[in-house]
Amino acid sequence: MASLPVPELPYDLREFIVGHLKQPTDLLHLALTNRSWKESIIPNHLEYRILCVSNYQFYEPVWKHLAERPDLAARIHTVAFLDDFFAVDTSKDPATLETDFGWYDPSDIFPISFLDAPLVNAQVLPPTADRDSSLARHWEDDLPIFQALRNMTNLQSFHWRFPDDPLDTIGPFLQHLAPKVLNPGKIFQALRTIPGLQTLSVEFDHMDCAHRWPFPNDHILGQSYSLWQISSLKTLVLDCSSPTLWDGNSRLKEMLDRLHQLENLDINTHYNVPYPHLLLTCTLRSLRRLKMKYPVRTSEEDMIVEFLQRHPGITKLEWISEHKFEITPEFLPHLTDVVGSNPFILSLISSETKRPLRSIDFRVLDEEAVSALVDNQANLPHLRRIVFNSLGMSLFRLADIGKTLPQIVALGQGPWDSTAVNLDMLIRVDLFSSFPSLRVIWGIFIKTDENTHYGTASQVLNHLSAIAPNLRKVTIGSSSRGERTAYQRNGAQEAWTPTPRSIYQDPGDEIQSDWETYSRNLFVE
Repeated sequence: MASLPVPELPYDLREFIVGHLKQPTDLLHLALTNRSWKESIIPNHLEYRILCVSNYQFYEPVWKHLAERPDLAARIHTVAFLDDFFAVDTSKDPATLETDFGWYDPSDIFPISFLDAPLVNAQVLPPTADRDSSLARHWEDDLPIFQALRNMTNLQSFHWRFPDDPLDTIGPFLQHLAPKVLNPGKIFQALRTIPGLQTLSVEFDHMDCAHRWPFPNDHILGQSYSLWQISSLKTLVLDCSSPTLWDGNSRLKEMLDRLHQLENLDINTHYNVPYPHLLLTCTLRSLRRLKMKYPVRTSEEDMIVEFLQRHPGITKLEWISEHKFEITPEFLPHLTDVVGSNPFILSLISSETKRPLRSIDFRVLDEEAVSALVDNQANLPHLRRIVFNSLGMSLFRLADIGKTLPQIVALGQGPWDSTAVNLDMLIRVDLFSSFPSLRVIWGIFIKTDENTHYGTASQVLNHLSAIAPNLRKVTIGSSSRGERTAYQRNGAQEAWTPTPRSIYQDPGDEIQSDWETYSRNLFVE
């Protein structure tokens, strides 16, 4: 029997349906169903969800286009500015500009339709002295980037990664463009007009906000600076090692006090930057995820503990503390995922409270950590994932974890240590037979030279299938080339196939690990 034709929907209804699909992968799947949906989605929706900007100058036609087409700009929900945003070398091929952000391949520049556009010379303005204030204001308003950002009324996520070499990269830019015309403050001012902005990520790790902020007349520590006035966020990521920013910065403190809906806070500083003082009197009632990448002074650790005690709703925590603490039963009772150094994690595991821990990332998996897991197995009925960044013990001890905690479904090695565990060796010691529920492995390396015991990567995976029939995904690397590839299969009898990386993946998804992606299907009580 022939299939019935798909009824033609009215244009407004089709636009309404497509407008509710946020992820480009979902749009692409719908576009592939038939020609009618394809014509509606490609390119006017598919290429207007994510804008990953390698360079301001190269993208000037894009800003003009989005300023003139508010209907298309309103479809964008994620914008990322990368390291070369202020680069002005017009002889550089745009494809070689820094475009690596999150899960993107370096060649993924958006929107794709503008890849073949010719390079545009930077707009050279008259010297500041030749313009009065009204004329300067006219030049500001003429830059289409500000109107383009204001047109993005449905923007949800904005990421800005400043360069590691601000003077080398930004200096030439400031010589070509009058510094009053385009600076970060005016871009943040445009973002303030967007009511639905939920995620803000700003990385200026190598720029001291007090002494080496290279933008004249752009006072980032000013009381009314537009960055600190944004108040609709659910996720805030700040990567800055400037002590002036963190130590008593009333602007940042007032910003946090206004963020009543903030659920995710990521603080990334260097050692000895006194950011805990910022959290001393701060209460974020909606906070669910807290990430603090670098350790703090020993004298300030109690401030962090006090802050954590005031936020029992936290479910995911990353914090490096080299000391054990007396953990009360009321301390983080809903914690499910923890990343950190061993002393703090062992304090959590050894406490009397049975927290719903599902995922533990050890900095070093050593004898003490394994003993704590084995001895406190009754406190870990929900544990499904273990990551070790380096090993401080024999590989044979890993098997004791699998025998004690047979519910483990994910095992891997994190990025903190350069010493990679060899998958060949794990197979030789018969590790995987001790983990009957194992479904995901990642961060493990395979040697692909003549010294490999089991041969090529494909041969190793085939051998692995025989001893770990429940495995569905393996992320491995080559120790000789430093590359990583993900392999997956849908069933025990199916062959392993490389997993392609989608060029339409949201750069905001870099906070979602393999564990978070797969736990929806793997975590079964």
